[in-house]
Amino acid sequence: MPAFFFTVVSLFLLFILIPLQTEPSEGGPIALSPRLFCDISGYLLLTLSIILALSSVREAAGEQEADEPRLISTDFLVRGGVAVLVSFLYVMIMPKLGYFVSTTITMIFFLWFFGVREIKGYAVFLMILLPFVYLLFVLGLKVLLPSGVAF
Repeated sequence: MPAFFFTVVSLFLLFILIPLQTEPSEGGPIALSPRLFCDISGYLLLTLSIILALSSVREAAGEQEADEPRLISTDFLVRGGVAVLVSFLYVMIMPKLGYFVSTTITMIFFLWFFGVREIKGYAVFLMILLPFVYLLFVLGLKVLLPSGVAF
């Protein structure tokens, strides 16, 4: 069901919302087109929703009938609530600590919260994410990220 929803949303974005809300490129380089990031996001969402649909079909085909009925768990509500709370705190501490420090702390928490237990996983993720954000947004696009006590 989520795959169907995401597919419909991505198709709505790609064929209705983006064309109505962004101007087409006027013959310049595609990198300067106002639609570029929107199109990339829409096609990425469409691709990932199709992958989700295919994996759901594959999983449903591999499932066997269970003898016992499944109980509905509320664990996802607790985990979702914690994720929303931590995201709220992240936004609140960002002006004080700065983008990079608060992002590092928050990502370490989320990696732990969602099951990463090896230090190598934390290091690889942060060593890819933070330089990528810095190079793309700070140096490339000249976005002013919140600065705090450290950065």
